[in-house]
Amino acid sequence: MQMDTFKLWKDFISDHLHLPSPLQQINWSSIGIQLSIKRDDLIHAVISGNKWRKLCGHLEIYKQGNFDGIASMGSAYSNHLHAMSFVCFQLKIPCTCLIYNQGTMELSVTLRDCLNWQAKCTSITRSYASDLRTHSENYLEIGGKNLMWIPEGGSGDAGEMGIRQLIAELPEDLDHAEHLLICGCGTGTTIRGILNHTKHLQIASKRVVRSAIYDFENHPRMNWIGGNHSHQFSKMDAELELFMKTFQAEQGILLDRVYTGPLLLSFSKEYNLHSFQKIYFIHTGGLQGNRTD
Repeated sequence: MQMDTFKLWKDFISDHLHLPSPLQQINWSSIGIQLSIKRDDLIHAVISGNKWRKLCGHLEIYKQGNFDGIASMGSAYSNHLHAMSFVCFQLKIPCTCLIYNQGTMELSVTLRDCLNWQAKCTSITRSYASDLRTHSENYLEIGGKNLMWIPEGGSGDAGEMGIRQLIAELPEDLDHAEHLLICGCGTGTTIRGILNHTKHLQIASKRVVRSAIYDFENHPRMNWIGGNHSHQFSKMDAELELFMKTFQAEQGILLDRVYTGPLLLSFSKEYNLHSFQKIYFIHTGGLQGNRTD
């Protein structure tokens, strides 16, 4: 990372990011519990939640290398690509977004933002995307430049670096067998990082990407919920819409329709809510995904 970009990086973090994010306690009276919400959605209006937490580790690696830019892939509605494009624009880093299953359809509002932030958006097939998940070096060679590849969703070991900081911002007594932490699961990077940096804390999550296979899915501290309340990925049905509107009216907190909304809805209906001394919830942001074209 060149010196001017390094200065932009330091200034961006100090001037624009709200860290550490607040821990807000709410009385969730409709189900009779107290819930401590880690408000990572308030880190920044664009790169909120675990989008920033995962990106910051990759950016640390970029800062230490000699790269010509950053590349990654995702869908036309990817929160990861949206956040990555914005950060690269702010730091003047050339950014390439590979979009699978886009075809000739009208651009999503997410991709329009990426283009406005000067990201290069290229459509690829799902077959090519599948190949890149295991052979990303193929793209970097074809690109002809020394691009740093960020795995889809900001996953990987570098993506977990920011999760360690997230854990450090939570109360010192967090890691207790009678404490539960609720967190969404997409690529699995956030939950994997939490499991790797705790020893006793119980984790609750909901499967959103049905085809995903996680190396921690049978972990003894993992609790999967929502099996009987499946919502189509990114689709807002009447039950979910009512739940999100009610939660926002009662608590003043907006949830997203892909991860946090379905997760808390399923949790409120299924889980044994009185089995734990303390219950935490990580608000992973992603609110830009609520927008419709």
